[in-house]
Order: sequence, then C-alpha cells, then structure tokens
Amino acid sequence: MSRFKKRLKVKNRFREKVKVEISDSLMANPNRNIKISIWDKENLLREKAEIHRARLSKYGKSRLNGEIFFKEEQGEIYKYSPGGEKIYI
Repeated sequence: MSRFKKRLKVKNRFREKVKVEISDSLMANPNRNIKISIWDKENLLREKAEIHRARLSKYGKSRLNGEIFFKEEQGEIYKYSPGGEKIYI
C-alpha cells in the first residue's frame, strides 16, 4: 500500500511540475497561443484567463484562440479586423 501511495504522489508531483512549466512558458511569450475550448474545466479556464490578462498587462499584447489582443496605455483592449481596423472589446 505504501508503494502505491508513493508512486501516486510522484505522478501528481510530475503533473504539477509540467503544468507550472507550461504556464511559465506561456507567460514568457505573448505570441504563443492560449487555446480555450468548451471542454476545459473551470479551474483551467480561470488559469488561462489569468495568464492572458497578465500578458496583456506586461507586454501589451497576447494571443488567445489564434487572435492577438492589444492593450492601450489607457487600459482599453482591442484587436484588429481583417481590414486593419481596431475593434475594441
């Protein structure tokens, strides 16, 4: 029984470490896409949204679901339309 518990803890620790590394790599590069799907659980959705907001604050831009969002100095968030016009969100 103790071997099973130890093995389970090691697997959970590994998963947590991978999760932290992915989050750190997403935070470091605002051009990496954050994909949000309808199948994501609520805690994962919150984490992805927090990373997106943090990248907007830090870099002034962030890619979410294939679209790049920008943040102006006044705090307004926008994206560009295919015609090159700003669309404020």
